Amino acid sequence: MKIQVKPEAEKKLRQGYPWIMDNEVFELPRGFQQGACVDFVNRKDEFLAFGYFNSKSRISGRVLTFDSTKKSITQNKKLSEHLVKCWQLRRERGFRGSFRLCFGESDSLPGLVIDYYLLDNHHQVFSIQMLTLGMQGLSADYLDILKEVVIQANHLGRSSTSWEDTSVVLRNDVNVRKYEGLEVDVPRVVRTLREIDLSKCQILVNEVAGLGTMALTVDLYQGQKTGFFLDQTENIRRVVQYMNQRPKNLDTLRVLDLCCYVGHWSAQIARHLSILPVAASASECGSTRETRGVKCHLVDVSEKALAVAAKNVGVWTTEVETSCLNVLEELDTLPSQSYDLVIADPPAFVKSKKDLPTGKHAYAKLNAQAFRLVKPGGYVVSCSCSGLLEEDDFREALQKAQSKAQVRAQMILRGSISADHPALCSFPEAGYLKMVMNQVLD
Repeated sequence: MKIQVKPEAEKKLRQGYPWIMDNEVFELPRGFQQGACVDFVNRKDEFLAFGYFNSKSRISGRVLTFDSTKKSITQNKKLSEHLVKCWQLRRERGFRGSFRLCFGESDSLPGLVIDYYLLDNHHQVFSIQMLTLGMQGLSADYLDILKEVVIQANHLGRSSTSWEDTSVVLRNDVNVRKYEGLEVDVPRVVRTLREIDLSKCQILVNEVAGLGTMALTVDLYQGQKTGFFLDQTENIRRVVQYMNQRPKNLDTLRVLDLCCYVGHWSAQIARHLSILPVAASASECGSTRETRGVKCHLVDVSEKALAVAAKNVGVWTTEVETSCLNVLEELDTLPSQSYDLVIADPPAFVKSKKDLPTGKHAYAKLNAQAFRLVKPGGYVVSCSCSGLLEEDDFREALQKAQSKAQVRAQMILRGSISADHPALCSFPEAGYLKMVMNQVLD
């Protein structure tokens, strides 16, 4: 079956853009079924792309391939082979523990998100989201597909964990499914192991300064997103790397982690920015050398998240403080100029275009507090995961925040998504994550 697209859509498709909007097609063919796979063609009936279509959604068409010889991607066997290639790419990019296995359009599987979690007991968990009607139909046999992926990953030496040691969680509990006419489901464990408590398990993630992994306790059953935010790995690495190259002093590094969730930022910082003890030399008989520690103040609106974060960070430092606060309303209770490093990594404040004005104001308000709380000479790491917020708008919000806090600061680092969340040049929407690190001038 074919759907003819308008010239504006044809131009974008020829440039590799994977979306077709509902007003960019001509009349639908008779007998068309929502979510079905079709050829997208121009007015001359020339092939442009192959994908699926749902007129109930504003983003009606989504491209699976621009190659007419690769329509077999819809077959279970081909889907498994494709996901194995995604696995290989992540391993080649240095991901040793957990990572995003499939990132929708960027991996030519629009509407499909799969996060892979390697547990510290040599078990593994796939957390899968099907966000569109078309993808829900294509991946209906997801257990069979994932089983074949695991078998092939083992065969290729990319994994040593078998299907027998694999759990699968279906996380179709996201509101974006409503735009496709789909129900928002509750989280469901569709394959489990008796010895695994997915609501309280330890996953392995890359150490950001080194070639090892570190364990973090998370909730893979009902935790936010798919239980963890894997996308900040590269940004954390860059911040830690920068802080590590600075001249060392023996003062405790005071860190304020706003919207900490399970404490990934602080755990990595405490792990890698503490100065380890140095053995005393013979000439220093009886003396002890001082070492620098890291003190982390964790802030979140969820008591449950704070308890998990304190546990994760407490592995690397005994100096952990927690505060259950609404970061947009209650940060006035914290004293000004008290921290060396402030992390502001909130949930998305902009979820639709109508939220842009209030969202920009929220980012400015939160970061004004961050700049108030950091010491002169200290650092503020500001993040946004709002894909609809342009980087220039985010920087404008940070400029307003600095003005309100009456500080001058220099931007010294910028960051974005990690390598397991790749973005296509033709699809900038995938590059949703923004990170800016500023140093406040004395």
